[in-house]
Parts: sequence; C-alpha cells; structure tokens
Amino acid sequence: MTVRLYSDIIIFLTAIFFPGWSFFILGAVASYFFSNFYEFLIIAFMVDVIYGFPIPGWYGFRFVFFVFALLVFALITTFKKRVRIF
Repeated sequence: MTVRLYSDIIIFLTAIFFPGWSFFILGAVASYFFSNFYEFLIIAFMVDVIYGFPIPGWYGFRFVFFVFALLVFALITTFKKRVRIF
C-alpha cells in the first residue's frame, strides 16, 4: 500500500514539474504493476484541466491526455489479463 502511495506522489509531482510525456510513461508502467491504477486517469484529467488547451484539429477538444491515458489504461489492463495470472 505504501509503495502505491509513493508512486502516486511521484507521478503527481512528475505531472507538475516535468513534461507531459514523462508522467504518461510512469503512469503506464504503474498501471501495469498495480491493479486498478485509476490514479493515472485522475492525474491525466487534472493535467488536462490545468494545462490543456483546445486543439483545432480535434474540433476544440481539450482533454487529449485523458483520452490517451484512457486508451493506454484499457490496453494495459487487457494485456495484463492475458499475460499474467492473478
């Protein structure tokens, strides 16, 4: 439990102080190692709310990190169920 809490803190601080792709990679790795790592989605949503801006190519949609995080989370969860036995 404490390892998960520390990883949450590290990913949150990475989302604030480092570029977006760095927290995205850490969140994807953490969602593979921890079961139901919904914090990745919450942090991606918070990053989009704080730093996101409307993208004209996506018709003004601003939650790009959240959509990509949702896709990566779904892919990793599916991959994890097929590869590892819990």
